[in-house]
Amino acid sequence: MVINSTMAFVVLCTAIVVTGFLIAPNRSRFLLAAAVMTIAWQGGYRIEIVKMDFTLTYFIFVLLFFWNFVNPQRRFQLKGRFPVPIYFWIGVIVFCALAIIPAVDKHFALSGVMRTIISVIVFFAVLKSLRSASDVQFFVGTLIAAMIFQGILASLQFKIPGFKIGVVDQTQSWMWWRTKGTFYHANEMGMYSLLMLPIIARVLFQSLIKGNRKWIYFSGIAVILGGIALFTSANRGSWIGLFLAIILMLGYDFFKRGIKLKKVLIGLSIPATILLTIFAIKQGSYFIDRLFYGNASGILEGRIQYQQESLALIKAHPIIGVGFWNYVNHVNSYFVHNLYLLVASEIGIPGLVFMAGFLFTILGHIIKGMRSKIFFITNLSRGCFASFVGFMVASIPGPDFWISHSVQMYFWMIVALQVALLRLEKRILAQFKLHKQRSRMDAVPQRTIVKELSAVPTLERNFNTKNSLFDFNIDKHDNQQ
Repeated sequence: MVINSTMAFVVLCTAIVVTGFLIAPNRSRFLLAAAVMTIAWQGGYRIEIVKMDFTLTYFIFVLLFFWNFVNPQRRFQLKGRFPVPIYFWIGVIVFCALAIIPAVDKHFALSGVMRTIISVIVFFAVLKSLRSASDVQFFVGTLIAAMIFQGILASLQFKIPGFKIGVVDQTQSWMWWRTKGTFYHANEMGMYSLLMLPIIARVLFQSLIKGNRKWIYFSGIAVILGGIALFTSANRGSWIGLFLAIILMLGYDFFKRGIKLKKVLIGLSIPATILLTIFAIKQGSYFIDRLFYGNASGILEGRIQYQQESLALIKAHPIIGVGFWNYVNHVNSYFVHNLYLLVASEIGIPGLVFMAGFLFTILGHIIKGMRSKIFFITNLSRGCFASFVGFMVASIPGPDFWISHSVQMYFWMIVALQVALLRLEKRILAQFKLHKQRSRMDAVPQRTIVKELSAVPTLERNFNTKNSLFDFNIDKHDNQQ
């Protein structure tokens, strides 16, 4: 049978999405929010020919992609140069396709091609939806709402063992002492929390600087619930990755000049210390046991064995690998717990090179964003930097990016956000430059510039209002921010 489905779930969710799309005043934003909220949901059409579920999220993202294409106001055209990371990702797609040739299970190998192509559709669907500062604000608000939703589920699962609302699988039922929200596995919840928490923390920082209470409460609750979700997932790699990422991020914050930001960070240190103290009293022993003991020697021995098997497999199939999700057909044990070794094993060393190029070009975009003169862009870019560094570290013991398309798509959310921030910065600075050329004066009051920019249709008209979290103010010395 080509297609199987849980028909009631699929029909109900599709009806809700279609109805919302028809009545929503901003259809692009509705689809974007619906897609982000449902990335980790399980279930949908089972397409046997590629051994994968066509989930509700796929349907929404494809709809968003084509809506941006046909909507004449958006003028969506795939022309010109793509963002550099896409070229490297195309290389990953090519080697996923080549790896079908030696694959034992060609259906699973084909699913790798499908997933990597869907990731590109997801990227462009999101990127085209982020055309202004208010679009970015809406997008990060959706990411925060998704984190709150998953955090609530994780808290309930932690307090009530066996709480299964949001989870449809049974094969992982033996691991109910770890929370997973709506994800398939607890490690995926850990990686998801790791990716999202730094972004949400940066929104909290900016909310405190601007004194926006609504966003302070909104992002603050998400940080707390996201921290609970990360801890209760018991994913050690994500714990270590986030710790190192936060150290680097805050170190960069204190290294760079920014009086208001430093005051916010110092002010947050007090409640953070109190919360960490309470955490240490209540859960410190569990944390230490999970991190350093808990059959750590046996686990380490097993991981070393997995790595040795993967290295042998890479030596035997160095060019095009053994095929996506075909690793288990060539070893006597479980798959290797290392993203980089697993990628090299399944799509070859050249595929790993393209993956590395993909990751390093993203890092280059992030660093460029961190140097921006527009505070909300550099602020969010610092969050992307922490997410990226934490992800790179956590991927050494965890291959979740490769085996979980939900984690992969949330990673692409960060990529799309960062590319959108750089494009938005380019447009903003171009408008400032144009204004200076017209005025033929360097000492033009910023208020005048903002007033003129607000009349430009392609930019925001309300970015300096109290309801706007992200504005276009440029501070050349970053002293006030």
